[in-house]
Amino acid sequence: MTRRLLRRVLAGLAATLAAVLVLSGCSMKGSTMDAAGRTQTQAESLPLEEQYEFMRGRYEQMQQEFADAQKQISDEPWIWISFGINPDPGNTAPRQLVGAGADNSYHLQISASIEVPEGQGARDDLKPMIEHFDSLGLQTSVEKRGDTETWWVAEAVTDEGNLFVYRVQGNGFYNLSLYSPTFWGDRQELASALNERQPADWVGPESSAPGDYASFPRWSDNVTS
Repeated sequence: MTRRLLRRVLAGLAATLAAVLVLSGCSMKGSTMDAAGRTQTQAESLPLEEQYEFMRGRYEQMQQEFADAQKQISDEPWIWISFGINPDPGNTAPRQLVGAGADNSYHLQISASIEVPEGQGARDDLKPMIEHFDSLGLQTSVEKRGDTETWWVAEAVTDEGNLFVYRVQGNGFYNLSLYSPTFWGDRQELASALNERQPADWVGPESSAPGDYASFPRWSDNVTS
């Protein structure tokens, strides 16, 4: 085989490989479905209003699940850590989609903490939450984490794909978090649409009783900014 012919063969192989990689990339973008059953391409083709109302509905559903779980521990006010109202980057979620980045996807995270009288962070302190998960038919995993300071954690995934994380600590402060799955969508546009419908001075409550959470404005609400 002459050098000229060899160069042509190698060039042809390189072009073929490049085409395969491009097609693979397109296929990956178009075929990986999120928890709503949508591919990235499908999600991006939806009107922003429809994406926004889906996010609002997911938020409301999560808050109801969260409040039910809180009540297993205490009906007293909990300290808010994360309201879950703003979409967080998809690439920071506990469970990520292949190809998810900071702007093309998002997840919601709700977190709150409460001081439990005489709470020692013992494994048995997980029991009320584990029983709640069991009543919902969820599988629970229990794990001890940390090095110099340790804590016990119980996790469970709901039928809707939301991840519960309940952590009991030796300082008596017990934390509950709920993470949505990762969804495709323009996070920046969704966050902007939300902020435009919130009062300019909105900061949210420092603490509140279970079920008393920040209101998520509807798309039809007046744009305030």
